[in-house]
Amino acid sequence: MLDGIQNHDIFRNQISETAPYNVGLSVAGLDCFRNLHRKICNKKHNIAYPFWELETLPKKYLEYLKRFDSVWAASTFIYETLTAHGLENVDLIKHPLVIPSTKPSFLLSQDILRVLFYFDYDSFPTRKNPEAAIKAFKEAFKNQRDVRLTVKTRGRRDLGRRRWLTEQAVADPRIHVLDKTLTREEMTKLMMDHDVFLSLHRSEGLGLGCAEALVAGKIVVATDFSGTMDFVNDKTGFPVAYRRIPVAAGEYILAEKATWADPSIDAAAAKLRTIYDDPSAASLRAQEGYRQIVANHSSFAVGRCMRDALLRDGLIM
Repeated sequence: MLDGIQNHDIFRNQISETAPYNVGLSVAGLDCFRNLHRKICNKKHNIAYPFWELETLPKKYLEYLKRFDSVWAASTFIYETLTAHGLENVDLIKHPLVIPSTKPSFLLSQDILRVLFYFDYDSFPTRKNPEAAIKAFKEAFKNQRDVRLTVKTRGRRDLGRRRWLTEQAVADPRIHVLDKTLTREEMTKLMMDHDVFLSLHRSEGLGLGCAEALVAGKIVVATDFSGTMDFVNDKTGFPVAYRRIPVAAGEYILAEKATWADPSIDAAAAKLRTIYDDPSAASLRAQEGYRQIVANHSSFAVGRCMRDALLRDGLIM
């Protein structure tokens, strides 16, 4: 595990060299399967669980996945991408989420509307689209002083964005930048301290931030594209319209001839303004979002889907 990146050690004591089970599950980003496909065990049923954020799929990576006995897709977006490229033996097994035993309160802050956005400099920041988040916030709340935007980030490879983001915060005291790596507990508290989670992404394989925001009872504003469409809609949150644009060189890996979303700043600002003007109605959407995320992404719900797939393939009794 890499400190500061994959810094959650919950599985550290469960790593085993013996692999006593007859099923192997490989969970990783699509690019990692370039090596993982060589490590499958011929005496096991090998399942790939790839994460990917584009609708295009390079042919050689499709061949890597074909080495596996079956493939599980964590979202409808990934499932449709894989099947559209002719991959067979694919099941939609949604990503499980930790659902706390205590139901969230769904109460908004009484004094200030607090909006949270986060991204990682060491990933592909263009995909997370921080510029759009800042612009939408400022467009929505030109004169309001009772609003705050927290931008949580980390990483080294900022390519000039860190300086730009600092300038935005200096120019607008309503924008606060939190530039550090937090523990899982600290991230949970950060989410709980806000009312709205904003994600004007260009594409998401899953959209874990949006999903975890719904688990926490928060209002979600997200680009109406890719993985987040499984749980963010007009009943559960505030989807944002977009137009298609090409993925430019260097903005993502394996992206030749690929396109993704360019969310509308005006549309996103209008959604934020709607939440500000009628927070009670917005909170009702958060409640429905929580209900749906529990129904489809709890460990029980996902475990049942896994069991059914394994039963069908004769891997468990």
